[in-house]
Amino acid sequence: ERHTQTLQCSNTTLDKVLVSLRIFGTFLNQTLQPKHVDIRDSHVPQLPFFLSQFNQSLESFRLVRSATEYIFPDAFAELALTVLDLSENSLYSIPYAVGTLKSLQVLNLSSNAISLLRPGPVFMNLNQLKVLDLSNNLLGVDRHDVPDPKSLRGNKELLTRLAPNITVQEFSLEPVADNLHLLFLNGNHLATVPEQLYKRIFPRLLVLNLDDNILTNLPEFSSALLPELKNFTVKRNFLQLVPFYSLPVTAETADLRDNPIRCDCAALWLQEWNTQMPTGQGSLTLPPCASPEAFRGRSLSSITAEALCWHGNQTRLFRYIVRDFEKHALLALTSLDSSISVTWSVSNPGLKWVLLYRKESSSPYQMTPHPQAKEKPRTTADEAVFTDIITDLEPDTVYVVCAGIRQEPPRVPYIMDAKRCQKARTKVQIPPQVTTSVVSVHLQVTPPQPYTKKAKTILLSMKKSTQSVTLRWRVETMPKQYRRSVRARVTEDAALPKEWVILVRKFGSQNFTEIRISDSSGESRSNSTYSYTVPNLHASTAYDVCLIAMDSVLEDNVSSISGYAKHVPDHLISSKTDNQTMTCKEMLTEDEEQAVLIKTIAIVTTVSSTTTAVVVALLCCCCPR
Repeated sequence: ERHTQTLQCSNTTLDKVLVSLRIFGTFLNQTLQPKHVDIRDSHVPQLPFFLSQFNQSLESFRLVRSATEYIFPDAFAELALTVLDLSENSLYSIPYAVGTLKSLQVLNLSSNAISLLRPGPVFMNLNQLKVLDLSNNLLGVDRHDVPDPKSLRGNKELLTRLAPNITVQEFSLEPVADNLHLLFLNGNHLATVPEQLYKRIFPRLLVLNLDDNILTNLPEFSSALLPELKNFTVKRNFLQLVPFYSLPVTAETADLRDNPIRCDCAALWLQEWNTQMPTGQGSLTLPPCASPEAFRGRSLSSITAEALCWHGNQTRLFRYIVRDFEKHALLALTSLDSSISVTWSVSNPGLKWVLLYRKESSSPYQMTPHPQAKEKPRTTADEAVFTDIITDLEPDTVYVVCAGIRQEPPRVPYIMDAKRCQKARTKVQIPPQVTTSVVSVHLQVTPPQPYTKKAKTILLSMKKSTQSVTLRWRVETMPKQYRRSVRARVTEDAALPKEWVILVRKFGSQNFTEIRISDSSGESRSNSTYSYTVPNLHASTAYDVCLIAMDSVLEDNVSSISGYAKHVPDHLISSKTDNQTMTCKEMLTEDEEQAVLIKTIAIVTTVSSTTTAVVVALLCCCCPR
């Protein structure tokens, strides 16, 4: 086709294609160089290197329905293709030759026999890839049961051996995941969603297609991991239950048609989400109810919340808001065996804020409101920070904690933002015989960490309020007299301290309360600063507050507050030192009537010049807002 500068071949063989290209080559000039080569319905079992004469002009290459099983590693050498279509062939893996196409933007490998996407060099240079079509392959087949993918051809029995989970060693889109816009995985015999799709961020993904698989359940697709997703489709699967807010609520359209959805309380959140979709800007498409019998054939939107959850016998108490909820954040959740201390902030303290919680195994619509703390919030011009302690909890149990707003009748009494709720597990209750004289009976003794003199922890400040004390410290690598290599600097960062212990006791008491703090983010750097607030203290009361650096040297830089150094309790001594000390300060909490002005609030966060890392404080992450 001269007007499109396309060379088309069909119902032919590779030998005939090569002869035709040689003939065309003698007539082609610079103005008629082809931009597209399209070979269809032919017999090309192997594709060698033969397109070099078009390396300056060729933009797309299509080899479709041509029984292709093997592509030579240099088949696309020196080409600058933006579109490659190898659909409806017999490829068992992604050809190595694809990795040479640095300008590739669209890759179509649909309707082949690909069963693995192992981590490797194939995607390493495809930094411009935006569209990846892997539909109608065999990514869901269990390769442990079927080690040879060629044996799948025509064997329906083997096609039923499905993988119970698909790890990143079996499905990896690194590093193209950072730039992908459209990903098609429909028709892949998937009984489970590949782990990478819900554990790794896809910052630019707009479309995710999981239609025509064998999914009976979905993982939690966090909106934080799919921030730009616009279209999510999972039609024609076997979903009866869609876990609570497991779909990315950033999606403008979500399609769940042709699934046997059960309409009960577990589906109420779908109804909530659908009613909050902006008119004309998006939609959630649901199938008719398949069960229970009373609701079969009805649309979910036609059933009231009271009928779905309580058979009409109870008034609805809780509702989740998807969009435009008041700004707030759970900053830190600190767990003991029967309590969770929650530090949280709100931007509008004039509203009737309240903490709500439940067991993870309980219904999201059976929350328990927590009474407001007596301590006044710490306020700045932008936010108010509260500290509450939820008590009487069961040990070793996961709880979900949310910040909500209490409303007046006739509105639903409590509203929450499901995306900002957090989980925390209470500690295992330790029998009395494993506690020590200096550790609260509620706290677990764990093995000490290696001690290093390659880094140090510097205590910067201790600040008191009516019912809390806030400690700040910085970590630094020890100075070297020689020039460090890049590898040495990386090693030093890896050796930075990551675990500390705070001990607190009233004057006159022999028992310390032990609070373990660790940075599990993996992002700490030299000169990172940490802060932690010890809550639930008594006003106008004297305390000993001690800091222990479990895996580094400790330096006291707070000479303005009287204190002392003493030996670390035996059970906390690091394994590589016999002379470890802790720094203790004598703190008197403020009187309840004294106003406290805090200019800067940084609770359980770590800040450096280049990064914001996350601190786990017994042990919960602080999510940035």
